[in-house]
Amino acid sequence: MLEASTLRDVIEYLCKIKPELRDRIISPNGELNRFFNFYVNGVNAYFINGADTLLKDGDEVSVIPALGGGQSGNKKHY
Repeated sequence: MLEASTLRDVIEYLCKIKPELRDRIISPNGELNRFFNFYVNGVNAYFINGADTLLKDGDEVSVIPALGGGQSGNKKHY
């Protein structure tokens, strides 16, 4: 169990144990990278307080890579 008071603390911990994540999770300006979605108890942290979202004992944090894609061409959609 990790003790963290903010989402930023969790992210710093993840980057400490997996340094290769830092450039993927944190943008060059120090903000959360929009290519990842961070959820606290099922709510997107971008809509709470971003990396400064406060955490309390028992909160569940999820980090989910954003998926993109689509369909091109002249295909019919049903």
